[in-house]
Amino acid sequence: MSTIKLPAASGGGSISIKGPSSSGSDVDLLDTSGNLNLEDNKKLVVGTGDDLQIFHETDNNTSRINSTTGTIELRHTVSSADEAMAKFVPNGAVELFHNGTKKLETKSYGVKVEGDLWLDDDKIIKVGSGGDLQIKHDGTHSYISNTTASGNLFVDMPESAKFECQHDGEASFAGYADNRFEAMFDGSRKFYTSSGGITVAGSVNTEDLNLSNLNSATPNEVDNTKGSWSMQEGANDLFLINRTNGKKYKFNLTEVT
Repeated sequence: MSTIKLPAASGGGSISIKGPSSSGSDVDLLDTSGNLNLEDNKKLVVGTGDDLQIFHETDNNTSRINSTTGTIELRHTVSSADEAMAKFVPNGAVELFHNGTKKLETKSYGVKVEGDLWLDDDKIIKVGSGGDLQIKHDGTHSYISNTTASGNLFVDMPESAKFECQHDGEASFAGYADNRFEAMFDGSRKFYTSSGGITVAGSVNTEDLNLSNLNSATPNEVDNTKGSWSMQEGANDLFLINRTNGKKYKFNLTEVT
């Protein structure tokens, strides 16, 4: 049986609160230091319906704060400020706050972050069971890596959407779903694809010029044949090489002034 002993009227002393222990003897529940002592599996119970329970469970060696009815909320109250720090909703979300503003919330589908997500340099965001997709910044450069040797990295977009790489609003290249690809120089388009092939704005600098329709579904329009040719330049002449039979030809050039 728990007992409360009051000090004698004639002199000092302190209040002693005792209760039975697991061994059967009385122990101090409230010691001289003001500590409330409860044995393992004994609960501090608060609320008319025993709604809040605090105890240490020996089976799992776990300390528990248990709410039998509603949300558990950690708050910070200073002067006129009364701010939530964390909320734990039964069968629902865990919410974390900064200065009274919610910043992270668990959802049935995962986690929702309110605001920016910061990682230090060389720290990696990993996605996939094996951490196959990785995103990081090393202090100078940024990387998007697919670490699976047999896998690909896809950027999947809805129809007519645009994927663009840019700096300060100036694009370097852009891709349009089910449409064209564009490459720029200093913000000016220099190359783009179309259903008919490619279009180049400006000069084309190349070494050999290789022409072939061997893999084309249709032959040429002149003699209805297919072939493969290379154009090469010499110091004073231009040459053609027939890659099918190996024959070589020289252009007859006329100098003009």
